[in-house]
Amino acid sequence: MIDEWGQAVVIYFFVFFFGASIGSFLNVVAWRVPQKMSVVRPGSHCPACQNSIPAYALIPILGYLLVKARCVKCGIKISPVYPLIEAITGLATLLIFRRYFNSDTFISILFGNEYGHTPILGRLPLAEVVPFFGALWMLYTGIPLSLIDMRLRILPNRIVIPGTLVALILGGLNPRLGWMSSIIGSLSGSVGLFLIAWLYELVRKREGMGMGDVKYLALLGALTGWQGVIWTVAGASLLGTVYGLVFGLIKKEGLATSIPFGPFLFSAGMIVYLYLAEIQALFYGA
Repeated sequence: MIDEWGQAVVIYFFVFFFGASIGSFLNVVAWRVPQKMSVVRPGSHCPACQNSIPAYALIPILGYLLVKARCVKCGIKISPVYPLIEAITGLATLLIFRRYFNSDTFISILFGNEYGHTPILGRLPLAEVVPFFGALWMLYTGIPLSLIDMRLRILPNRIVIPGTLVALILGGLNPRLGWMSSIIGSLSGSVGLFLIAWLYELVRKREGMGMGDVKYLALLGALTGWQGVIWTVAGASLLGTVYGLVFGLIKKEGLATSIPFGPFLFSAGMIVYLYLAEIQALFYGA
């Protein structure tokens, strides 16, 4: 029999490995979506020689080490960004899992136990699982969007629009939000950021942020509600300002430095979502 500690280790390992595997797919999404390519066909292949990547090389993180960071066919060097994103996604998935569950509660949700929990197949415990899936959805859409924004300064509609529709469903089913709060959060996020961008352009006579950021905040607002939107924009602005100042000094461009805002919206939104209950308590006192 596996003891409690061993059970936790096994569960956490599989959660990390699952997240790392998703991270491998997100690398594909971030590369192919801007090129309007399918994310499922053709299978994984080397962009240089077009040869298929062997199955063992697709193992998250480990595959990169097995092929010694090079294509097994043409020998071209593979960017370390790929295993890094896999590791980050795996670790973030594990941290999110730990935020909402421990090994005992997770097992009880799936299979039931002597304390009255019913297996997930018998009764879907929305209060326990929907916030978790909402956090994962924010993570798994935010990572490819951030990678694309950093590389190309765009946030593709192919991710943002369907991502927002799913976020509205998850927000509506979340007992902490509900349908009305999710819809208001989505609308207030997009409209509010659009007004900020419009005023900035009016005053500075140049574009401050793209419409992709406006649409992306609709996705985040659907998951965090209007209270979360306020903190998300404030947090993203603070992070972006600090980064812009430091990066501007390094590049000697000052305040004229252009930075992608998507990664900061994602980072701030993720933090806000994980502490949504505490933020709502500030507004409602409960």
